[in-house]
Amino acid sequence: MTRARTLSKLGSSPAVFSDGAVVSGITTIDASGLNITGVATATSFSGNATTSSSLIGPLALGGDDTNAEGEGYRWPAAFDGILFTANPAPGVLPNPSTTMTWTGTIPANGKVVRVNYVSGAAMSGGQITVNSTDANPSSGQSPVGGTWVSLGTFGADITSISVNRGTATISGHLVLCAIEVDGVIILDPIEVDGRFSDVGITGDVDITGDVDITGDVDITGKGTVESLDTTGESSGTSIKSVQSGNTQWLIGSTTTGNAVIYMDADNGDASGGQYCKIVAYRTGGDFAIENWMTGGDLLFKTQNSTRLTIDSAGAATFAGDVVTTGVITATSFSGDGSNLDGIESWNQQDTWLYGGG
Repeated sequence: MTRARTLSKLGSSPAVFSDGAVVSGITTIDASGLNITGVATATSFSGNATTSSSLIGPLALGGDDTNAEGEGYRWPAAFDGILFTANPAPGVLPNPSTTMTWTGTIPANGKVVRVNYVSGAAMSGGQITVNSTDANPSSGQSPVGGTWVSLGTFGADITSISVNRGTATISGHLVLCAIEVDGVIILDPIEVDGRFSDVGITGDVDITGDVDITGDVDITGKGTVESLDTTGESSGTSIKSVQSGNTQWLIGSTTTGNAVIYMDADNGDASGGQYCKIVAYRTGGDFAIENWMTGGDLLFKTQNSTRLTIDSAGAATFAGDVVTTGVITATSFSGDGSNLDGIESWNQQDTWLYGGG
């Protein structure tokens, strides 16, 4: 199961199920939001919904659902971005001869406001009112995507919405499906405890809170996260990048810090000095491979055989030959040098003096 505890934006907006989305397994649509325990399936999820720091929410909590015709026709349905495709129509639907009201704050000062609705052929006397502006809906409006009505440019924020169904019972419904401000559908964040199947996302996805994923995540574009924690597989790889061209990982620092990769096979917390790291130091431009493990050596291997060992005290031991074209310098050399080739040596015992007279 993939569980997103709070999905806050899709594109530059809160999450939205766009026109044509097929949603199954809905268990509740109420003041707590849209709760899905089954599968939400669509060829793509897109939208242009918005939230604002001055938007008081969750918006659905401002609605009075007392007169709702059913569980699926409460105020959360006005802020989920799902527009009409087929009956039953998604949205706010009161019982005959009753009104459902909402109060809250939606920034709209100086912006064009529109409402989206669906109505039955026998709808009579129904009305949708935002602040004090009536939409004056018509009967028999049920095209795919619903019917949009412009309420003009508002001189204040939206603080009240009401939906009056009218008197007709059979084919007399009037459903408020969405509210739009300045070309943007207003949505609440969607709480999802379920599974998205074959979801295509265009644009950025900003997530507030945790996302727990037990399956795979395939990203063909650019994925940017502030931090990523993964437990990976017990006997596999945690993070893998495979493609036909060059595969590149960048770990960089643009200010005063270093670029560091930590590896901890002790307890996984990369602290307490029991870890290894690779560091590109900003000051001095040094590059270091460091083993901070107590008593740990630094090994260099080829074909799974150790060729060079640098122990924790700093002594280096080569398992094979050492070939150099330069000069080897040391404060002292040990050994008799009997196996050294290509050098001239002299024996102090063969030293003699020559004097002329």
